[in-house]
Amino acid sequence: MSANSRFPDGLANRSGLVGKNPMVQSNQAVYGTMDDDIRWYKGPPSILH
Repeated sequence: MSANSRFPDGLANRSGLVGKNPMVQSNQAVYGTMDDDIRWYKGPPSILH
């Protein structure tokens, strides 16, 4: 999409490798709903009850 007369292979694609070797990344995640508000930006409490 970025190819033009100045960059025939596309911007930042001098090697021709952009988009040629996709890398798979695994991710472990858990999603759920909570009754109370979760303030993720505050971090865990210092003392767990």
